[in-house]
Amino acid sequence: MKKVLLTTIVALAILFTQAQTPCDSIAVYGSQYQLELTSTSTIDFWETTASDGTILGQDSLWNTHLVYNSNAVGMPYDTITTCLHTANTICCETWIWNGIYWVRMMLTTSIQEVSAHKLIDNRIYNLLGVELTEIPVGAAYIINNRLYMQK
Repeated sequence: MKKVLLTTIVALAILFTQAQTPCDSIAVYGSQYQLELTSTSTIDFWETTASDGTILGQDSLWNTHLVYNSNAVGMPYDTITTCLHTANTICCETWIWNGIYWVRMMLTTSIQEVSAHKLIDNRIYNLLGVELTEIPVGAAYIINNRLYMQK
């Protein structure tokens, strides 16, 4: 019985841990003019933009992100979006100034898994990785990361 209970607890802990995104751990401090965002996740790159696309702050390799919220008119923006980039995830959160403090919109605006782009160059390689000029007869070869055998 103890083993079943322990296995269930571990399985639930893994399930709930994997459901979290870096955006779930953001905390905001400061005023409408200058704010600081922090995260308990390891962040590769932060970027905060205003609703008109103005970049208000960028930081890399820090768990703290400083934003100086101002525009050409002099009034600060009341809606900003912060995007976090980690090793395999990009997530963005929209923040709204409610007159007293920054409030996160209820839904994360985007979460994307970063995937490698497939390189399709139709080059031919042998199994040792040497580039070939033509398809070999009677030998295995690779084109676009796929293995083929010419008979």
